[in-house]
Amino acid sequence: MHLQDMTDKILKLLLCFSCCQPCLLFAQDDIRSISCQPDFTPSPDGFDFLSGNNLQYSVPENTQISDIHITRLPIFDPGNPDENNWIYQLANRLHIQTKVDTIEQVLLFDSGENYDERSLQETGRLLRQQNYFQDATVQPVSVCGDDVEIEVVTRDTWSLTPGISFDRSGGENSYAFNIREANFLGRGKLLAVSREKSIDRDSNEFLYDDLNLLGTRNTLRFGLSDSNDGFSQFIDSGLPFYSLNSRHSWQFNLLNERLIDTLYFRGEEVNEVEHRLKAMFIQYGYSTGLRDGISRRYQFGYHYEDSSFADSGALPPPVVFPDDRKLSYPFVAYELIEDRYATGFNLNQIYRTEDLHLGRRLHHRLGFASEALGSDQDRLILEGSYRDTLHYSDNALWTHKLNWQAYWNIDTQSGENIKISYESRYFRRWSDRHSSFIRFEGTYTRKRNSNEQVTLGGLNGARAFDNRYQVGDRRMILNLEDRLYTNIHLFNLIRVGGAVFMDIGSAWSPYQENGSDNDILADAGFGLRFTASKGASRQVAHLDFAFPMTNIDDPVVDSFQIAFNVKSDF
Repeated sequence: MHLQDMTDKILKLLLCFSCCQPCLLFAQDDIRSISCQPDFTPSPDGFDFLSGNNLQYSVPENTQISDIHITRLPIFDPGNPDENNWIYQLANRLHIQTKVDTIEQVLLFDSGENYDERSLQETGRLLRQQNYFQDATVQPVSVCGDDVEIEVVTRDTWSLTPGISFDRSGGENSYAFNIREANFLGRGKLLAVSREKSIDRDSNEFLYDDLNLLGTRNTLRFGLSDSNDGFSQFIDSGLPFYSLNSRHSWQFNLLNERLIDTLYFRGEEVNEVEHRLKAMFIQYGYSTGLRDGISRRYQFGYHYEDSSFADSGALPPPVVFPDDRKLSYPFVAYELIEDRYATGFNLNQIYRTEDLHLGRRLHHRLGFASEALGSDQDRLILEGSYRDTLHYSDNALWTHKLNWQAYWNIDTQSGENIKISYESRYFRRWSDRHSSFIRFEGTYTRKRNSNEQVTLGGLNGARAFDNRYQVGDRRMILNLEDRLYTNIHLFNLIRVGGAVFMDIGSAWSPYQENGSDNDILADAGFGLRFTASKGASRQVAHLDFAFPMTNIDDPVVDSFQIAFNVKSDF
């Protein structure tokens, strides 16, 4: 470094310490530089999260966090003329804003610690996972010497959502009445009570979900459901691996339920059995933390599951009555997560920050169910999943995932309960508001219990056909979409998108007739997409008009289907 350059930097440092005037200390191409500030100025109410989450900042090594500022933005921006009206500002005043200590419980860093950009990025992802935030970001705002100040910016959602929801797919209707508070008293707790009529059952449900029990990293979740075909009760508590660098975890859950399992033929109910399930799961996990960009986790525990079946007394049971099964086994598991992430928007959501995991993720569990521990037979238990990104660029994203489950019955020397599924998703962005999407999914099963089916219809990908129009023990489906993410923002509450689509697929079995000659189904159509920009959910409402291209002469196939349902993505 030249003597003149060194002198200039020393003068800037002296000026920063003595006068506390804004001064540029570090600058690199495409990187935002920050400087000493006389007083902290919070981000404005109109803060643009999509831009803020993509900024990079230059902070020197061995810098210490001197202060953390929490900036909580209101649901509606008073600086936006479209939101500065008495209704929206009244909503801001009535809403209980997320408490500062609730936000602090999520942070992976603290004052006095060394600055770590990776921890800030992961904290931002954790905050955006909370349903009570529209968006969130974490950024350094001032560097003076060896000190850096951090700002955490969040925008609340309207978390209390009493309402009525309606769902129609495959010619069948579902509805629900619910009261849902996703941020009870600003503490991040979820309370929900609902009355639901689905295509499978009518039920009354209660759910409580606490991700920071008593201000700790421990979680508690429990639910009760009473339905016209039985009941369901569960409780789940534990300490998750809440970050990639977490070292310990534990989990305990109980499940007790009695429901009716129904089998279908050409979309009609033909068989059913009463299914009683009792299960317990306990697990402890250890990790060496994040090393060389990889987090490795080692887990062991115990799983108990008792499934029993009885005649429901309504429809006849399957010709082959399902086998009761009791599993009691210890297990070991291994998990690998690669620390490789990016952010995007207008992929699965509309104008909202989306966190994309681009790295590998592997989870595999191996157990041994023994008669000595109470199992009905000796079995090896294998299950796991793997996902990765095949390609990522500014304009394309291609991901895939594989799931597997299988039992090896040692007594009979044969496989049981085999299920393998594969999914691949490809996004091609043509502009910020226009993209194409391709999804392929394949499922293969073998020697499953007779109360289970693989189905295809309006509910899971063939939008112009009845729900469960085809059944079998395997399925393939290809969905093609051309998507439009508009700038329409109805009343600054609802964002609007649209799509044209084509579905091609089939569910079949080489061992039995499925009522449609194992035909390949095809349909095409168009639809609208709606998402609540201020709501405590990232779900997307679909209104689709689908037209069959095959099986048109089948009397149970209508000339078109109108479907309205709510899904987790676009």
